Amino acid sequence: MNGSFQDGIIKSIFHTCCLRVDRGILTVLLLLVSGCSWVGSERDWNNPYDVKGTRPAGVPIIDSVPHDTSIIINDTLEMSFSASCTNATVTKYHWSFDDGTTAVETDAGTLEKIWEPSDSGIHTVSIRAENEWEMISDPETFSVKVRSCYPVLTVKPEDAAVSQLAVVERSFSATDSNGAITSYFWGTGNEGWDDSASGDEAVTVSFDNPEGGTVPVRWAARDDDGLMVYDTFIVIFNRRPISVGVTSPAEDTAALFQRFDIAEGIGDVVCSFSADDPDEGDVLTYTFFCGPTLKDTVIFYSGKDTSVILSGVTASTEYVWTLTVKDLFGDSTSATGAFTTAPPPKAPDGMVLIRARGICYEMGQSGFSPAEEPIHQVCFNAHFWMDSTEVTYDAFSAVTGTDISNGNDGDMPVANVSWYDAALYCNARSKSDGKDTVYLYTSRTGDIGRQCSLEECTISATADGYRLPTEAEWEYACKSDSLTLYFWGNDRATASLYAWTKENSAATVHQVADKLPNGSQLYDMSGNVWEWCQDWYDAGFYTVSERVDPQGPETGTTKVIRGGSWNTTLFFAQAGTRVSMAPESGDPTIGFRTVLIIR
Repeated sequence: MNGSFQDGIIKSIFHTCCLRVDRGILTVLLLLVSGCSWVGSERDWNNPYDVKGTRPAGVPIIDSVPHDTSIIINDTLEMSFSASCTNATVTKYHWSFDDGTTAVETDAGTLEKIWEPSDSGIHTVSIRAENEWEMISDPETFSVKVRSCYPVLTVKPEDAAVSQLAVVERSFSATDSNGAITSYFWGTGNEGWDDSASGDEAVTVSFDNPEGGTVPVRWAARDDDGLMVYDTFIVIFNRRPISVGVTSPAEDTAALFQRFDIAEGIGDVVCSFSADDPDEGDVLTYTFFCGPTLKDTVIFYSGKDTSVILSGVTASTEYVWTLTVKDLFGDSTSATGAFTTAPPPKAPDGMVLIRARGICYEMGQSGFSPAEEPIHQVCFNAHFWMDSTEVTYDAFSAVTGTDISNGNDGDMPVANVSWYDAALYCNARSKSDGKDTVYLYTSRTGDIGRQCSLEECTISATADGYRLPTEAEWEYACKSDSLTLYFWGNDRATASLYAWTKENSAATVHQVADKLPNGSQLYDMSGNVWEWCQDWYDAGFYTVSERVDPQGPETGTTKVIRGGSWNTTLFFAQAGTRVSMAPESGDPTIGFRTVLIIR
């Protein structure tokens, strides 16, 4: 209260009390008046002097609170609330965010706020109202969720593997649902950007890596809110093979033949190559060109094998080659070189080549013995070597280690040997030359060269060793494709130039190769000694003989002998004459020669 008003009251009380009471009573009244001087807030009184009214004012009350809401960053949110106050006016509005460290005061119940990228998340907004008496309402709250609307990838490059020298183009783009893409960034490696482009159009970027290897690529798109989306992909640039070459045959070593066709003068050489590729698991393809120097013939191979058989290669010839290796991505490396082939294989000692593979001839003769008919065609699948002479005593002794000459000249054809003796000689020669033995048996009776016998003797068709000629091989080697009686023709008058027979032998055997050879350079194919053949004898076999490589009957009691001897007439020296003898028997007029098949 103001002082004048109090003074007036005290004076009035004082005068009244003085009329009725003494000084003691007056003292009590003064104390009472003094104690009543605390009367609360002035506006609680109905005081005509209170310029702000006579009714009491209430605390502001918030009438409406904003709903919880959400907004995208960088967007403006308009917030508003209303408040009322009894007997007073709301004059201020208070806004507090989160923990209250940020506060805003407005004169009206409306506030606009831009929510920035750093505001992402949920925020609590506290509001209060204040009236003219500085009375503040209880707080109310609501929440604002600030969302980051990041760009979305629309074109996303995939990982890729490409050729080493390739130039790779990759496109990437993004969109933004709440704005626009303002720029793209890209770079290789693990940090930093190599380049950028402005605008919202898709970007196409080229990458290369001539050295090969993996290139990690990073890229990003930024929108007008400053938000960025990132992505990565890798481009594997293949690495080409770093070396390639022929490992065999070596350039300074003669290339050996795996197989050589003496008749054709060509053979097979195995060529091996290799390459180093830095990419593990890469699949390599080799392309190989090879040809003789100064010649047009080219051997070509393309494939994944690391070795190839070069067919049709001639002996003692230099071959130049070019080898290219290419990986799955087409990256390649090439090399060139040369090698020289070995000389042609030597003929086995004392043998000549009988060219027979793919050849057919007319076997047999008519007008003499039914066993020599009918004349029929026989063909061969292989060439073969044949002894140029009948096996001599010296040769038999050297191979078997048994001397059965009985003082006879070592150049004489070995005779008086059984078919089994001849088979054992073949086996011994095969072993000496490192070849498979042809004749298999369970036991032997007698000494080799002394008309021995073999129990359960069978012949291996696949062994590559020496053996006796089949009857078909012997006749073809004797006369080739001629239909004459003798290998030299039909002229008996000149027979003495080619054969030792009863007519000119003086009843004795003669050393080998004293007479003229036939066209294949085989001596004594007629006369001197009969020659054991491989086949069992069957007088009717020609009617059932196989056309290709006939081997004779499967069983029999005698083996075929061919060619006549020093003790038979010229009649038996005919190329087609067939005679037989028990295989365990021997005779001074019977010898043999051997053959070796060229497979």
